[in-house]
Amino acid sequence: QKTKDRAREIEGALDWMRSNGVSPADEDEPKSPFDNVASVQISKRSPKQRMNEINDIMNWMRNPQDESLDPTGDFTKIDQMLPNKKEQSKKDRARDIEAAVDWMRNHDVSPEDEEFNDEFQKLGSVPMTRRTPEDREKEENDIMNWLRNGKSESDDPTGDFTRVDQMLPKKKGQ
Repeated sequence: QKTKDRAREIEGALDWMRSNGVSPADEDEPKSPFDNVASVQISKRSPKQRMNEINDIMNWMRNPQDESLDPTGDFTKIDQMLPNKKEQSKKDRARDIEAAVDWMRNHDVSPEDEEFNDEFQKLGSVPMTRRTPEDREKEENDIMNWLRNGKSESDDPTGDFTRVDQMLPKKKGQ
């Protein structure tokens, strides 16, 4: 596994933990639930790719009549499916749409699938990260530096990278 892939796994696990109110430093909690986790679901796309898609969605939102900005029609369909939030900015709406598109890609689902549409209507909300793609990319870069520098304590002041690295299973070539 490449350093970048490992960094993305650690960043994804940290993001999941933050989104679920779990800290890798929680000594009160038993560590056994993590011992049984084979892997943590993370995006198949890099934070940079996801930021680019958010920009594509923002462009589409500015020019919704330009079909070339949404050639598959997925942005339009997902925008119609997602509930509107009070005082939601265009950027936040674009992030919600991108998160839904990313989730669908990770689960090999299309907005065209009838089964998906039936199940989607039952969902209260789509789980999303609370952190921006920019924050996630910065953290991924910090983790890559930590890995490249031999897992130096100075590159991991909180110790979170070390704890999560120890929790996640190692893959061949690591």
